[in-house]
Amino acid sequence: MNQEQLIWHRVREGDVQALNTLYDLYVDKLYAYGMKLTSKSYLVKDAIHDLFLDLYKYRKNLSEVSNIEGYLIISFKRKLVKLIKNDYRNKEDVSKDVFHTLYTDSEEYKILKSETAKEQSHRLSNALQKLPSKQREILFFRFYDDKDYDEISQLMGISVTSARTQVYRAIKTLRSELNGI
Repeated sequence: MNQEQLIWHRVREGDVQALNTLYDLYVDKLYAYGMKLTSKSYLVKDAIHDLFLDLYKYRKNLSEVSNIEGYLIISFKRKLVKLIKNDYRNKEDVSKDVFHTLYTDSEEYKILKSETAKEQSHRLSNALQKLPSKQREILFFRFYDDKDYDEISQLMGISVTSARTQVYRAIKTLRSELNGI
């Protein structure tokens, strides 16, 4: 585990000093990047601060990432774009090209998108493993094999109503698990 990953791990555990260290490591890069996207320094600073506040606030939901810089840049970019949109909401002098430029598929975006997909897949897999085997089996038939409720009821020897109920309960459990409720 390299130094940045160790800091990231400590941030996930709630270490405020590690968060400060992470901030110190990336604040200048994020600021410089943000100033390339907008000339409004106050929006860039707000986005940076919002990013680090959210990192601390949602630290328990953060996953391990291999490219911390990419993760921070993409997260920061999302926050900055949102602030820019809010700032320009009622102004007519905004060029659509600005938003197009902000949304281009950069390498950082592709990396973060890939890591996010891996994280979501891992979380879903863990949540599925927590379901009772009967519910996992019903979900498999419904969404992997694309079976309708009549077919599921025949395969499992249960009523159509029971099949629907089991699918509903399994999805409800997965949502709760994935949303941390």
